[in-house]
Amino acid sequence: GYTAANPVKHVKKPGPVARTRVLTPGERATVLAAVRDPSFREFVLALQETGCRPSEVARLAAADVDLARGVWTLVAHKTARKTGKPRVVYLTPGMHELSRVLVGRHPTGPLFRSRRTGRPFSRNAVRIRFMRLREKFPELAGVTAYTY
Repeated sequence: GYTAANPVKHVKKPGPVARTRVLTPGERATVLAAVRDPSFREFVLALQETGCRPSEVARLAAADVDLARGVWTLVAHKTARKTGKPRVVYLTPGMHELSRVLVGRHPTGPLFRSRRTGRPFSRNAVRIRFMRLREKFPELAGVTAYTY
């Protein structure tokens, strides 16, 4: 009852499609106004202000923050193996203040935590929140956390 050869062995898989969506200032304001959970709003604001990947913001710990220099130093990041260097994120004045508040709130462990569980935002939690935003605001079609 089994086939002798794989019938789809020679079918070509299409290549990945590049994300080309860029948020307008109005769309950014819509997203921030629609997020009611203060801890998730801080997460989205960090994405917007730093340009970090969602996974980098989710993993950010108090030990990665240097308030004296006004930077986040990310040792574990997407291109760490390729570059062999930590990623240094320079903070805007607003992000510097938010980092100071978060380090005071969470002196150890991750800074951006879910209000409900107290754990860092998971990939799925972020995905679902952006999916709900797109459902609520159809004009945000194609907007994901990575868009930031």
